[in-house]
Amino acid sequence: MDPIAFVVATYINSVSANISNQVSEIYGVEIQSVATEYHGHNLTYSYQMWKIKPESVCGNQKSNINRYSACTQEAKNFFDEMCSHLQQKPSTHWKHSKNINMYCNAAISYKPVIASILKAGEPTESETARKTCNAAIAQHLGNNSLAAQHQINKACAAYRSLEE
Repeated sequence: MDPIAFVVATYINSVSANISNQVSEIYGVEIQSVATEYHGHNLTYSYQMWKIKPESVCGNQKSNINRYSACTQEAKNFFDEMCSHLQQKPSTHWKHSKNINMYCNAAISYKPVIASILKAGEPTESETARKTCNAAIAQHLGNNSLAAQHQINKACAAYRSLEE
């Protein structure tokens, strides 16, 4: 390749790559990932075409439902705060309006996960009696002998007396 053709090809390639990057950034066609600290929570989320992908919010916390729930609730607060903050700080830059739309849409539409798992307490006397009754019934299923019926009646009578 002669030197002039090489210079022209390099210039065209550089200009077209720059235009392609600008168009890609303006329309947001590539998925962008964000990780930020907010009120002690590590929030992560992704967006594409200037819309936050709800399923990506706090994706790094999904293995622990209590942490995941707290993270998604903080993410909702973060989106609300970002929307409010961006609206109060006007700018003419094109990214500013894209960010306002993205965060305000998320503030309106994002639904956090509200859940918690608590350790089970000790069973009550009634629950224990019910389990004993059910176990007796299961143990003697199909056995119509008088002894089997007596054991079922005895176990279930204790449960019935607690329920009354």
